[in-house]
Amino acid sequence: MTAFDIEQKLLNHGFENIKAIAMDSAILIAYENRIHRFEIEGLANVIGLLPKGQSFDYILIPHYQSIPIVSVEIKKEKFNKNDNPTYTQYFVDGLIISLNIDKWTYELSKAQFKNTTPFKFDFALGPVISATQFGNYNKHIQILLDAAPALHLQLRKGLSLNAQALFPIFNNLTIFNDEKLRMGLVNLTQHIRLKNNAFVTATVGNFDRRRMGYIVDFNKYFFNGQFIFGSTISGTTWSRYSGEIRDPFTERGNYLSARVSLTHRWSKYDLITKASYGTFMLQDRGWRIDMLRQFGQNTIGVYVTRSQLLDNAGFKVAFALPVKTYSSFKKKIRLRTTEYLRYEYKLTGNTFGLAQNVNSEENMTDQIFEIHPDFIKNQLLFLLNQ
Repeated sequence: MTAFDIEQKLLNHGFENIKAIAMDSAILIAYENRIHRFEIEGLANVIGLLPKGQSFDYILIPHYQSIPIVSVEIKKEKFNKNDNPTYTQYFVDGLIISLNIDKWTYELSKAQFKNTTPFKFDFALGPVISATQFGNYNKHIQILLDAAPALHLQLRKGLSLNAQALFPIFNNLTIFNDEKLRMGLVNLTQHIRLKNNAFVTATVGNFDRRRMGYIVDFNKYFFNGQFIFGSTISGTTWSRYSGEIRDPFTERGNYLSARVSLTHRWSKYDLITKASYGTFMLQDRGWRIDMLRQFGQNTIGVYVTRSQLLDNAGFKVAFALPVKTYSSFKKKIRLRTTEYLRYEYKLTGNTFGLAQNVNSEENMTDQIFEIHPDFIKNQLLFLLNQ
């Protein structure tokens, strides 16, 4: 089995940005998964396509928007054709998984990607919960629910255009008069991977909470992703394209905010704790602590905030939506469902932007969490044997 044969297998399966490079004692395989919602399921499918019993190692490097994320090394002695057809914990424990791909930079520069991602139009449709409130005497549950068709178009390595429209489905929140078509998240985003496990994401456009402007994120990973030091700076103003103004005293302001953060991952339980300090969306300074746990493809967490203007708490979830496997990009346009339903609830409601952040949903950190080295170790065995 040659590197060319492996490329053809991945192409036939529908993977993108593929290259297989033969080295002295290994084959390096770069690919991007855009057909399986769960990144680790994509990795499991790639491993399942590799021939066993070869005299060389495999080095798998999953990409996101043409940017390498992690390396997964499979030693030939761990991948014997005489092994039991089902994979064992021995095989998973033998994988060498690293966030540091600097040593493969030169090899990755060789050859051209096949089945490239840029200029393929990806249309997704799913629900968005824009606001909720519990506990009203007359209306026990109040909700603003929208349908959110969205477009994703990658322009070049790490650069993408994302656009979303909001169509009202149901609204019994009297303080929100959003009963017509309006603009959702619309932005231009550039991801950059630096040396030594550092990433920068710069986004300009229209965000949630009726804000528009720019966001710049920097994240540096330590100890193979066990710790992350992060910093964020953003400048926003009111977005007249996102619906009618509700609070002229806060929404019309121009705000500059900046924060630093430290994140820790408890590998055994896929538990993520993030503490951040600085100024929030409306320049109210304070702390925010998030605790999240990944349950397979779903995430559930809680958070607390303490700022100059308001103390608050709440919970946040991200639930995987059907379907889990999308059609491959055989043409330039693809229709699919939204990957996740994301929702954040504040115990002290109707506070708009106090002790809150703006969100672009183009976060490299969230993407890395989906294929983090420890998360792979915890999830891969089950997916390999499905």
